[in-house]
Amino acid sequence: LLRPKIQRVHAARALAQVDFRVVVDGGLECSVSLRPGLAEFFEWIKARRSSGAIRGPWLFGQGAPSYIRAVLRQLDPDKAIFEDRILSKSSCTPMMSPWPWVLKDLTHVPCAEVSEEAGREQDCLSQVVLVDNNPISCIL
Repeated sequence: LLRPKIQRVHAARALAQVDFRVVVDGGLECSVSLRPGLAEFFEWIKARRSSGAIRGPWLFGQGAPSYIRAVLRQLDPDKAIFEDRILSKSSCTPMMSPWPWVLKDLTHVPCAEVSEEAGREQDCLSQVVLVDNNPISCIL
């Protein structure tokens, strides 16, 4: 959805443009560059949700909850897209050392679909779509 530059974390990162800035955790400045097509993607989501074609979406970020909430106040101020459907770094699975990455375990996305015939929760993981710029995020 975006490319961040977080003070003291991405010191060498250069953003082509800064769409907005947020301050979290008592003064940590975060600059944010939105990826091309984000507004159209959000409109696509809203249209499909209103027609009943999709549920969700969930935001699954690798950042701290305070960072994700601060960014979402800018991206989705009325909570029209994500509402409170947010998973953060605490829901990620760290890779084994020496790799510094975390993985997004999609089983943390709640499934509330209940089959009337079977009377049980269906496998909704087959209906989950992960939009991520990092292919490492979903190798679980």
